[in-house]
Formats: sequence, structure tokens, C-alpha cells
Amino acid sequence: MPHALRTALPLVAMMLGLAACSPTPDADLWDCQLSVQKDNAGRSEADVAERGHSITACMSARGYHLKSGDPKCLPGAVTPHCYVK
Repeated sequence: MPHALRTALPLVAMMLGLAACSPTPDADLWDCQLSVQKDNAGRSEADVAERGHSITACMSARGYHLKSGDPKCLPGAVTPHCYVK
């Protein structure tokens, strides 16, 4: 194995490990959606309208806020790119 490859391999492995541990809105958003769906099970359509506010509140509790200026990023957005720390 060439020396350059032996030197780079541990660095690449470390970077992949750090990337796996980095917080992303994807996992938190998924958890918030699942929690809200469980809470809304069996509720009426009017109660389901509160779903968006519940997702936004859940994400806020995890340290995220909605991006401003993006018309797709309204309260209750289920797109990870709409949430930033």
C-alpha cells in the first residue's frame, strides 16, 4: 500500500466518523414527525391542523428555527432544509 494512502486512510475514517456524529435536522425532524403523528392518532381534521405547529414547537425545543425568506418554509414544514440551528 502506498505511503500516501496509508496516511490518508485514518484521516478519511476520522472524517466519516465525525460526519456520522454531527447533528442534522433530518433525524430530529423525523423524531418530531413521529411524535406528532402518535399524538394526533384518532383526532379530527381540525386537530390535525395543529400538527404543523406541534412539529415547529418540537424542532424549536431541539434548538432549530425555521429559515426566513423561503416561501416553502412555513410553520410545520417537513423539509429538513427549512430548519437551521
